[in-house]
Amino acid sequence: MYRRYAISHYLVLLLLAGLYACNNKSTDSSANAQVGPNVTLFVGQIYPSQHVILQPILNNAAEFNAWPEIINFYPVFSPIKNNSLKILQAKLVDKISNTYIPMMENMPGIESSKCTQQGYRHINNQYLLNEEALIQDYFARGMPDNCAKEDDGTRYKTDSNVTASFPVVAISADDNLTVDYQNAGKLRPLSVDEQRQVIQYIQDFKTEYKQAYGSEYDEKTNNIGEIPTLASAKILLEARYGKTDYSIRVSTWERITAAYHIYRIIEVSLLKNGKIIQSSETSRYQGVLG
Repeated sequence: MYRRYAISHYLVLLLLAGLYACNNKSTDSSANAQVGPNVTLFVGQIYPSQHVILQPILNNAAEFNAWPEIINFYPVFSPIKNNSLKILQAKLVDKISNTYIPMMENMPGIESSKCTQQGYRHINNQYLLNEEALIQDYFARGMPDNCAKEDDGTRYKTDSNVTASFPVVAISADDNLTVDYQNAGKLRPLSVDEQRQVIQYIQDFKTEYKQAYGSEYDEKTNNIGEIPTLASAKILLEARYGKTDYSIRVSTWERITAAYHIYRIIEVSLLKNGKIIQSSETSRYQGVLG
C-alpha cells in the first residue's frame, strides 16, 4: 500500500488563533419519501496564499453555477482538543480551470513525481500534516504515475492567517453547521441496505478479478489485501444543520479496483434523527497500486 500522510494538531492550533463526479444514491427504500434540507456542500483545500479552492459535492457538478459570495469553511480534521471551532469565512474571487492546483499554489510535491513540470518550485510553503492522516491535499495527484489530473475549481479568499495548507469542507455563509469531530477516525456505520451493497460489491469484485486473471482472489497473498469497501470508510467529521433534525457525516475510504487502480472516495451522508436517508460520494483518481 502506498504512503499515507499526517496532521499536527499543534500546528492547527497555530493556524486557527477548514466531489466532482458524485453518484447520488439513497440508502433506504423509504428515503424517497423523506426530503432533507436543500444544502450544497463543497470540498477542497486552503493554501498559505489564503486561497480556499473548492468543488461542489453534486452529481452534476460541471453544471453548478450558484456559487455563494461568502462561505463558511471547516478543517476536515479536528482543529483543537476541546472540539470547539471558530467559524472561518472566505469571499468569492474567481473560477480556475485545467490547472494542477498544488503547483499553482506553490506547494511542495507530496510524492516524488515524474509529472512535475520543469522550473516548478515552492516558496517555503508547507502542508499541515505531520502525523498519521487520510488526506493531505484534496487536489494532489496521489501516486507518482498519475500525471493526467488537472482540475477545475472556484477560488475564495479568507482574511484569516494561514501558515500551512489543509483540506476543508465548506457551506454557504447563509447556512449554519455545528461541526463535531468526536467520532473522527472511527469506522462509518452502515445502514442495512449498505451492508447488502457491500456484500454484493465484494462478490462483484471477486468475479471481475477471476475473469481478468483466471484465478480466485486471495487477500492473504494479493497486494490489495482485504477488499476495500464502504465498510472501510472512516469518519472525518459530523455536523448538525441549523436547529433541525438533520445532520451531515463526511467520511473517506480508498477504492482499489480489480485492475489495481486507486480512487480516493469522499462520502457525504444526510441523516435525519441519526438515520441515513441519502448519500453521495466524490471519486478522485490516485493512480495505480505498485
